[in-house]
Amino acid sequence: MSLIRLLLATAICITCLIASAAALPKIEAKCTACRSIARELTQRIKDEKPRNALDMRHRLDGTGQRYGRVINYKESELRATELLDNLCSSTSDYTLVKTNVSAVRVRHWAKVKGKGPDDLVNTTRLPGEEEKAMTKKLEVYCGSLLEEYEDDVTEAIMKLKLEEEGSVSDYVCTELTKACPAANRGANDVIEEVQRLQDVKAAAEAAAVGAAAPEKIEGEAAEDAED
Repeated sequence: MSLIRLLLATAICITCLIASAAALPKIEAKCTACRSIARELTQRIKDEKPRNALDMRHRLDGTGQRYGRVINYKESELRATELLDNLCSSTSDYTLVKTNVSAVRVRHWAKVKGKGPDDLVNTTRLPGEEEKAMTKKLEVYCGSLLEEYEDDVTEAIMKLKLEEEGSVSDYVCTELTKACPAANRGANDVIEEVQRLQDVKAAAEAAAVGAAAPEKIEGEAAEDAED
């Protein structure tokens, strides 16, 4: 009987792990999608103004003196909440685009409006309604990401792990969600995607020796199709 219980517990654990891994909705070009969210959080951190410490000394002791803690605002849960609050609304400035790089057409997420838009040279945008639909997908993805990893990101903010340039992207997109490969930390999104496509194509050609040349692979859609 104990063996059956052990097997049942193992099956439940495996199911939980699969459910957790599948918690985020599927999205094309997931690395640049995640980095778009990380970029907005990074900008919020940069735009912060100095704040006074939080005085939590609201109680009085037997002598009438206030007692309690004084918390550094940067290490407070309040700061984390304010940084993450309504963060996904900023994804409305992003959409999925196609950029030609080294004879390869790459689909990736780019900031097309708002503060500090991307340089869209050699880039093609999608038709109006399709572009709006893609932007909505990114907002949904952002909401799911924050819901799934809110505790982790909140803790990282409170422990001041996300203060350095690139730290938000590394932590959220490489360590937490695994949306971006660890080998390409800090790499240019488009160049990184070109390299990934070239690696995928080379692997496909090596596996299809003697067969017809594989069709041209476009962006991360090819990767999604294989899942």
